[in-house]
Amino acid sequence: MQISRPPRSSFFYVIPATLFAALFMFFIAGCTGAKYMFPTLVNRGILPLSTTNAYQGSNLFLAKELEKSSYLFRFLETRGAPDAIEILEENPGHPELYLYYTADNSVYIGDLRADERNRQWIVRGPYGIDRHHYRLLNEERNALVGEPVFDLYGSPYRFTAATDPRKMAKRLEPEIPYLAAPSPTPEPSPSPEPTPEEEEEAQESKQTSKEDFPRASPFDYDTRITADIPDLNDRNFIPKNTDQKALLLAQGYAPRSQNGDILHRVRHKRDTLSVIVEWYTGSRDNYAAVMKYNKIDDSKPLKKGTVVKIPLSMIERTKLLPDD
Repeated sequence: MQISRPPRSSFFYVIPATLFAALFMFFIAGCTGAKYMFPTLVNRGILPLSTTNAYQGSNLFLAKELEKSSYLFRFLETRGAPDAIEILEENPGHPELYLYYTADNSVYIGDLRADERNRQWIVRGPYGIDRHHYRLLNEERNALVGEPVFDLYGSPYRFTAATDPRKMAKRLEPEIPYLAAPSPTPEPSPSPEPTPEEEEEAQESKQTSKEDFPRASPFDYDTRITADIPDLNDRNFIPKNTDQKALLLAQGYAPRSQNGDILHRVRHKRDTLSVIVEWYTGSRDNYAAVMKYNKIDDSKPLKKGTVVKIPLSMIERTKLLPDD
């Protein structure tokens, strides 16, 4: 009995179709990842959330995900908004979202589950924050005033932890101060008749032209705005608030501490101490000084996630060390 086999020519159709399907699934996986939409925020360390600027990069990222993921939105309704986030994506299409809550020393991790129709973040936790990250987050939290603000569906929103879910995400409205009952207005006493000298001074003041007073320049407002924008290339620059720290990350600069030190977070094995020192200080001669400043054991390689501080006095380059 002979077994019929498909003609050889059929393999020329099966193999290209299989390759095309694999490439298509790889493309879909890449597009569902966080790096596809926000490449400058992925694998960049802890990103603080702004309480005044809904268009900061970290705020925008979380707002876009909140609009797509009902699970994530309900979690923030119950738990409130985090102080900072971190986006890690080692494998394309499989990002992890870290939500840091400094007040109770906890962090939650969100895993993305996405397909062509649905995009949901499954949040697990809480876990404890390691001591080094908690110290950095606590410094950031002390500079925050109020809750982070997000632009959801074209309107500003803030999340606060509450028992009533309907009150957890509320539209921003101006606060109306409490007005006490007005006290009775005393009757004015009759004013004395002006003296001739006072009448003469009043007439002179009326005749004073407005042109005698200096006019404000139309460029005064723009000058004030320009003065508030920091020079990120200045190696002596010290960020004053979380908005300026977020501006550093958005422009590709290394994070800075409150005393101006550069904070470089080790991302892969190529980030050796000698490479980090040479990039930020301009010379490997500062290797020993930086190692002593960070109390690093020279006999062991740097672990992924380790934060290396570059003293302000040694900084020569402020741009973030590139990956390649």
